[in-house]
Amino acid sequence: MADSRRSSACTRHTAKKVLRIVCVSLDDKRGCIWFLKRQPFPATNLFQECKDGGMNSPLATLLRIHGLPTLFLVGRKRQRDQPQLTSGELEAELKKGL
Repeated sequence: MADSRRSSACTRHTAKKVLRIVCVSLDDKRGCIWFLKRQPFPATNLFQECKDGGMNSPLATLLRIHGLPTLFLVGRKRQRDQPQLTSGELEAELKKGL
């Protein structure tokens, strides 16, 4: 919850810049829908239904998600600028990059 509040503050801070927040759900479909109904968040939400969810899901593998929460920035060249960030590092990195 604290991470979503911090991300909301970063979104407001950079509203005039090009910034998109993408949330990746590793839950099953039911869990994903349940969470989004209770914690609406202004972001693009990615979900891929699969047999093996969680850290074994194709999205987790593709995005190299090894723990939760995982934060990373994708730069203008559409490449990851940092391997991973903590929520405390996010705002400082956004200020540097934007």
